[in-house]
Amino acid sequence: MGRTIQLTDTDRAVLSFAAEHRFVIAAQVAALMDVSEAAAEARLRRLGTGAYVRRHKELHRGPARHRLAAAGLRAAGSDLPAPRGFDLATHRHDTGLGWLMLTARAGRFGPLQRIVGERRMRSHDGRAEDRAQRYGVYLGGVGAGGATACTIQTSSS
Repeated sequence: MGRTIQLTDTDRAVLSFAAEHRFVIAAQVAALMDVSEAAAEARLRRLGTGAYVRRHKELHRGPARHRLAAAGLRAAGSDLPAPRGFDLATHRHDTGLGWLMLTARAGRFGPLQRIVGERRMRSHDGRAEDRAQRYGVYLGGVGAGGATACTIQTSSS
């Protein structure tokens, strides 16, 4: 268990952003907060001392990844399950999703009503009984782990 730390509004914003992703890197948090990467790394380390995030360095070359712990999900008010562990096969995709969300938040794709992350889409689809209420489109067949194969819609629903 981590040491008790006082969370700020900025900490909660970082935790909320991290909740939408399998992990975040300091450069993404720096972009989110408009601070230096060193300042973002310091904030993530502080959140780690409070057991809100866990720092992982799976790859020799490359940034540390920070994954939300259960306390971080609660502090963010997230209804998502804890993120899965690191997956070498998808780590570039997962890193890219964080950058994509930051780019969308900055308005680079035009005006947005809301942004729905892949973790939220997958979580929603896993609970939705009616296929018409899912983000994913049924393709038929079986995907990874025996799950029903689907893809994410590209048009708004």
